[in-house]
Amino acid sequence: MPCVIVIISERQWSLRATHLACAMARSLGTGVKLVKMVAAPTPYHLGASYILPDENDPDMVALPELLATAEEYGVAAEVVYLHYASYVGGLASGAEQLEALAVFAPSPSRAPAFWRRFRRWQMARALTVPFYTLDPDQKVVLPIITAEAAATDAINVPRLASRS
Repeated sequence: MPCVIVIISERQWSLRATHLACAMARSLGTGVKLVKMVAAPTPYHLGASYILPDENDPDMVALPELLATAEEYGVAAEVVYLHYASYVGGLASGAEQLEALAVFAPSPSRAPAFWRRFRRWQMARALTVPFYTLDPDQKVVLPIITAEAAATDAINVPRLASRS
C-alpha cells in the first residue's frame, strides 16, 4: 500500500517531519511509515531480521511521540527497519519497496553546507518521488495530492528538492 515515509532522526527534526507527513498522508488517505535506517556491517547482513538499531539509540527515544502524533492525525503508522550498505542506495531502494508517495529524510547535519547540498542532490536524484529534508535553505512546498490522483497514477508533482 502506498505511504509517506519519514526517516527517523534527531527528535526535533523527526517531529516536524512527522507532522508534515501525517498531514500529507491524511489528505491522500494513506498511512505513514516511520523508517529507521540501520547500517549493515556487511552486504551479507542486508535484510537480516536480527540486525536492529541499538536500544540506546537517541533517535529512537522519540518513537512513542511520533506514533502518538500519527494517531492524533488519524493516520495509520508503522515502524520499519531498513538495512543499508550505502545510505543513498538504501533510501532509494526502501522508498521503492515501501511504495512511497513522498520521502522526508534529513541531510547530514554535521557536514559543511556544500556537502549537505551535494548529498541532498544525490538523494533527490536517486528517488522517484517528492523528497523533503526540511533544511533551512530548501524551500518546502507540500503539494496537494488528491486521493483520486494518487489512485490513478496521475500525480505530476515537480521535484522540489533543491538542485543547487
